[in-house]
Amino acid sequence: MRWNSTVALLLITVGLGAYVSLHELRLPPREESETRSRRIVDVPPDDVTEISVKWPAVSATLKRVDGDWQLTAPLSVPADPTHVDRLLRQLGPLDAERVLKFPKDMPPKLSEFGLDPPVGTITLTLRSGPPITLLFGEATALGENQYAKAVDSPNIFIVHTGNRLLLDQPIEAYRSHDVWRFEPFRADRLAIQSADVAYTMEKRQGRWFFTEPIQDAVDNAEASMLLSRLRNLRSERLILEAAKPEDLPAHGLDSPYVRVELTLDGGDSKTLLIGNPVKDAESLRSAKAEDDSQLHGVLDESVRQWLKPANDFRSRSSLEFFAGQVSRVQITSDGKTWTAEEQADQWRHVETAVPLDAKKMEAFFWKIHDTKFTRFLEDQLADPTRYGLASPSAGIRIWTTGSSEPQELAIGAATEQGGRYAMVSGRTVVAELPAAVTELLATTPESLSAPVTTPPEESAPPSPPEPQPSPDAAATQ
Repeated sequence: MRWNSTVALLLITVGLGAYVSLHELRLPPREESETRSRRIVDVPPDDVTEISVKWPAVSATLKRVDGDWQLTAPLSVPADPTHVDRLLRQLGPLDAERVLKFPKDMPPKLSEFGLDPPVGTITLTLRSGPPITLLFGEATALGENQYAKAVDSPNIFIVHTGNRLLLDQPIEAYRSHDVWRFEPFRADRLAIQSADVAYTMEKRQGRWFFTEPIQDAVDNAEASMLLSRLRNLRSERLILEAAKPEDLPAHGLDSPYVRVELTLDGGDSKTLLIGNPVKDAESLRSAKAEDDSQLHGVLDESVRQWLKPANDFRSRSSLEFFAGQVSRVQITSDGKTWTAEEQADQWRHVETAVPLDAKKMEAFFWKIHDTKFTRFLEDQLADPTRYGLASPSAGIRIWTTGSSEPQELAIGAATEQGGRYAMVSGRTVVAELPAAVTELLATTPESLSAPVTTPPEESAPPSPPEPQPSPDAAATQ
């Protein structure tokens, strides 16, 4: 009997243990369970189609239209996508710092928590399922948190006040501040015209060039920055939600202070008009994109950044390349020429086949790259003899990987400032190089040669030791 009782107890213990183990496997880990118990709402941002916000500072409705967020009340304008994205990410998921639970027969008095009426509310309309409404109440005694409640939950939650700081914002935080919407990389042509400054530039094979009032290369970095400034022009004030043609003269947009015309790849064109200073804010000017009904106030200081002379946007690079791209270089100075070429990852002086040091060559290329024009003299060369450019005695030619034609820099006579006159192939402008170019031209293949390493001299084998007399022989002597 004792043996049977022992076996029975053992089987009961094993079975109970197996049941508890299986039961625990079905339960989430303790940390996950605690997180779930504090979760107020978890909505995927892409599932939200409409947002309604009511707070002391704002009452607004936003709707998703063709993938973009639009304010529909109290304004009918595009919404700020960054602000909406932050808001939705705050709610997916939104976890409480603490949860206050109440018995079913003793529900909380919402007014004691500032939830009846609430301080603020947000309602989310979803693609599928019922809307979700969250109520936000007064701040807790600590001040860093506030009470909150989901309409369909009996619990009261304590949440961080960061939600209020994000939601309780004036309508300016919810509306888009874009004045002109386009993708800068798609720009193919840009024309800016004002009473004082006018220029036109076009992009050819990835490079920008002026077509008016000069014909020369544009600094690509300056062109990119200019396009970025145009795209990021910020609306500091919404003057009119929907401007009519008869509204434009009052803001100086019928005869604009600045007119900007942009052509995108594919032939799409856009126009931006900048008008008079805003009457009660002289730091602002009226602005309107022709394909948009909104009329904005933008900073006059931002507009003036576009109104620089064409020379300020001009490329000052004498030769444009990266050191790692160079495959061949040819230097001519005082009528003498030497050439270096990379062959099988080894630089060599072509005329003598002497190896050249790779690091010295790279440093030399960067010196050439950094030799910029200091000023521009003539846009169209009329008299090459005047500058020593009819038959220049000096020059630099650079071949880069993947290009069969070199970039050529013709270097002429010395200038009064100690520099040299110069011209670049493909550009008609005569410019001045700094005095440092003379030192650059004085570089010789010998100064770039690889260090000669001599093998260590072989030492003579040690001499065999002289034979010593044996002890017996010494004793005999």
